[in-house]
Formats: sequence, structure tokens, C-alpha cells
Amino acid sequence: VMRDSTDKYNFPQHIFIYFAKNTNDMIIEIADTLKTITSMSMSKQSLNKEVLINVKRGNIPAEQYDILREKAQEKGIETFTELIYGLPGETLNSFMDGINTLLKAGQERIQMYAHQINWGAETASQEYNKKFGFETKFRYLNPKFCGTHHGISTTEYEEVVVKTNTMSFNDFFKIRDFHFFILLLGSR
Repeated sequence: VMRDSTDKYNFPQHIFIYFAKNTNDMIIEIADTLKTITSMSMSKQSLNKEVLINVKRGNIPAEQYDILREKAQEKGIETFTELIYGLPGETLNSFMDGINTLLKAGQERIQMYAHQINWGAETASQEYNKKFGFETKFRYLNPKFCGTHHGISTTEYEEVVVKTNTMSFNDFFKIRDFHFFILLLGSR
């Protein structure tokens, strides 16, 4: 049905979907149906096992990830993965090693994000911050989210981790520099 609509009406031209964190064959079939208007996320957050334990995340095992990524590639499905820098236990070297591992495995597109503090999440608690040595900074979001609405001036901002017990503030900026060049050179 989606392909028919896209072919007949040229709509939708693109959609963004967060696929299941633990991709499987059913997800690949869905992505195959939608491959002309979306890519398939295969998020890792980190390749560092200690980090994944610290954030209580179970990701796709490396072997299964490679198999599923290859299946997607065979079907012509564009895939990408997401990594988050500033997670507890991550270092500059382990983060860059994760990128290297993904690229060597054939992953062509990697989305990177700074570790954002979300209120209500465990990582926002004072105990968690103290345990992992979080230092945070606030930053404005995209200017298109700022303005005056019904006479009320608004702006959106987020709090991100810029230093941990295992990542210096300088390391954060090294990753940010790398992130900038990835966006600059890899942007469509």
C-alpha cells in the first residue's frame, strides 16, 4: 500500500521511523517495504560493554548486528546506527574505537549525539551524576524552536554531559570536532 501511494502520488517522499532497538527479520521486512522513503536504524549507543551495563542497555549482539546489516544491504535497505558520547564509562578512545569497528564492519552512516540529561531518567539523579562524575552544560536548541507565541517569548534548550570520570572536557571537544566534520562531510 505504501509503495503504491508513493509511486502513484509521490507521497510521502520521506518518513522517519525509529525501528525496534533489537532488529530482527520482521523489522527487515518492514524496512524493505519502506526502503524507498526511509532508512533503518540499528542503534548501538555504545560498543563498550561496560558503558552498556552502566546505562542498563542490551543491544543487538555484534554477530547478529552484522548478519542483519548484511541482510538489509542485500535488500537495498539503507541502514544507520546511533552512538552517544558522554555516557558513563565511555572514553575518547573507546568511543572512537566503536566508530572504527562499525565502519570496518561496513556501516556507512553513523549518527552521533551528545549524552542528553532527561529529567526523570536515572542518569539525571544526583547519585548517578556523582557516581560517574558528570559535569553538564546547557545549550540552546535549533533557533527554529525559539520565538514569540501569543505574546510569550520562548526558547528551547537541553542539558548535555560534557565531562565524566572517564572523559575529560577536552575529550568532549575532540569528539565534537570529529562530529562536526562528519556532519559537514557526510551531510546530504
